[in-house]
Amino acid sequence: ILNHKSMFKLVDFGVIVLSSGFLLLCYMLFLHKEKYHQLNRFYLLFSLAFSSLLPFIKFSVPVQPLMPNPQSFLTTVTEAPAIPFGMVLYVAGAALFFILFLLRLFKVLKQIIGKHFIELNGLKVMDNPEQKVPFSFFHYVVVDSTTFELDELDLVLRHEAAHAQQWHTLDILFVELVGVVCWFNPFVWAYKSALKSQHEYAADAAVIHSNVPRNDYFDLILKQIRHQNHLSPVHSFSATAVKSRIRMMMATVPGRRSWMRYLSVIPMSAFLVVGNSLLASSKNIPSFMENVVVPAEVSQSHSEYS
Repeated sequence: ILNHKSMFKLVDFGVIVLSSGFLLLCYMLFLHKEKYHQLNRFYLLFSLAFSSLLPFIKFSVPVQPLMPNPQSFLTTVTEAPAIPFGMVLYVAGAALFFILFLLRLFKVLKQIIGKHFIELNGLKVMDNPEQKVPFSFFHYVVVDSTTFELDELDLVLRHEAAHAQQWHTLDILFVELVGVVCWFNPFVWAYKSALKSQHEYAADAAVIHSNVPRNDYFDLILKQIRHQNHLSPVHSFSATAVKSRIRMMMATVPGRRSWMRYLSVIPMSAFLVVGNSLLASSKNIPSFMENVVVPAEVSQSHSEYS
């Protein structure tokens, strides 16, 4: 049984999905090709957090009653609480996605906990011959040293060090947790993919800025394609992703005016807050209308003329 309160919850779910999709669309249309990697990262994190909290961000709009004294002819009754089927469904979905999140996290921690590692420039590096494509989790790095030459391994560790120093793991864990709470929102996983791309762009830029031979680094990235059939789900570089990374490294730094478009998030956020507030005011039932029933005399007279 759905009462008006559960219907309001469904509307709030719709607000989260539509607002996150709108902000993601703006990112894809205007920002994702920009070379401001940290600004793009902030935009994606802010947009996901903002849209997920949007149902709770609103201002009240006063609603004027249509009748001066409605209590004079309405009889108040007490209803038995409706079965919260929607809440049960939501909790079941959140529990399922939380279990899946724990399984993914356990799969990563299994390769780290209790394993021998070497301290190297703030990184804890573990050599795993089964991990053909390196990955990092906070300051832990898992890599197969037999896959790379010595100079290539230096580039790999520079790349993973950039991930660790910029705390990219926190971003992914945040998105994963949002995916648990907002499991009904399909755009969460698009945000995760976009964030991972920005992480790679930022790490690539850090390596290039450390004065390494650019062509050697390009060759290293292209080398990932040959191993893509053996990759762990943690990092899987497709040919398309590699092309995007190389194209981003070759792109010129945009002009100073380009970053001004990031300020558009302010009016967009204000627009969404106002829209959500108006929606909330339109769906609010005045307090005197809750738990009321029309007297039998009025109901019968209405049926005679219908």
